Amino acid sequence: MTLSQRQGDRRRQSDVTRFPQRGAGVLRELFSGRAPAWPDLTLAESEELLAALEYHGAAPLAHEAVCRGGASGVPPEVIDRLHRAHLSTAAENQVWLAERGAVLDALHGAGVTAALLKGAALMDTVYSSPGLRPISDIDLLVSPAQQATTLAALKERGYERAVTDAGPFEHHVLLHGTGAGGMPVAVEVHRRLFASPPYDAVLPTDDLLARAERGEDGALRLAPADALAHLAGHLVLQHARGERLVWVADVDRLVRRHGHEQDFWSGAIEVARSSMLLRSLGDALVLATLWFATPLPDDVAAVLDAEPPMPAEAAAYARMRRRAPVGAEGDRLLSDVQGVSGLAAKLRFAALHLAPPPRTMREWYGLDRSWQLPVYYARRALRGLAHIARRPFRAGSSGALESPELWMIDHDA
Repeated sequence: MTLSQRQGDRRRQSDVTRFPQRGAGVLRELFSGRAPAWPDLTLAESEELLAALEYHGAAPLAHEAVCRGGASGVPPEVIDRLHRAHLSTAAENQVWLAERGAVLDALHGAGVTAALLKGAALMDTVYSSPGLRPISDIDLLVSPAQQATTLAALKERGYERAVTDAGPFEHHVLLHGTGAGGMPVAVEVHRRLFASPPYDAVLPTDDLLARAERGEDGALRLAPADALAHLAGHLVLQHARGERLVWVADVDRLVRRHGHEQDFWSGAIEVARSSMLLRSLGDALVLATLWFATPLPDDVAAVLDAEPPMPAEAAAYARMRRRAPVGAEGDRLLSDVQGVSGLAAKLRFAALHLAPPPRTMREWYGLDRSWQLPVYYARRALRGLAHIARRPFRAGSSGALESPELWMIDHDA
């Protein structure tokens, strides 16, 4: 394979997940409320930009910005593609809204206290229209003490637990069901906000639920300060180097909705400081101002600029930003073990992940014979060691601490 072919392959892989630089510039102006002239893009460049918008869940937002007169010279075929994405999202979200209400009613009837998270919480509160915020599941935060009751209530409603659920290793349980018109739907039952040490217990679930606020629709959502800290950590740490623009829009819309409220900013900074998310909050707000010109009070920006993170936060941030992608589980385990305090706890954590219980192994790998277990345990261990061996050569590992916005734009395009 020639160098040009390898470069072409790299570009094709990055077309969907990263914005071409010229297209990113006009989008930033659009989302910031300005009225740029649409650039003279080739057919291939337009396709890359539209595909990236769809991947990032931002095509409906782009359609809204274009329709309000935010750009001149937009080709009709681009407007049509954005319009279809907006219509599709609006139609699907009507199903999601109905299913969300039915799920919450079922849990309420079972005596479960559940708070909506992320898109399921924001789509019809901080966005002007539910059709602007695509979602792929209903995220719920539930006390660990009520998890069994929650799963039973969802099973009664027809949901089935995904066989790929990671049991005690992950912060959520995934369940699949069917909504109106036969549309596939999913619910994620979160027992905590973050999946990896040392962030898995920094915001105790029961404390978050105690502070949660009930909206006019009767649904429970995180208090705004808690929600902002969660959105920041989810964007910057949980999906490091896989940031999506729709998650940046969530930060922007939440700030615009609650930023004027008394104690919002002081509360958000205090939550971020106490949960080792201060740098993540700063990064998330940098992204929001970069893409959406999110209004920030001068004193808030000054605090975030002036206050360096504590050493424990700096170390945890670095580990999470360097964490391997899903699929390189051995490499991910090595990063996670470093975040566990105490040698004995590190060894227990590593052993549980390297050698999960037999029931979990059977679910993960679809095993139905006992003799298969030793083979798959050995296979799992060998694959993990191979991931660790490739760690020094993993693409992007040396630059993992670059600003998150650099990972969303292909500067070579």
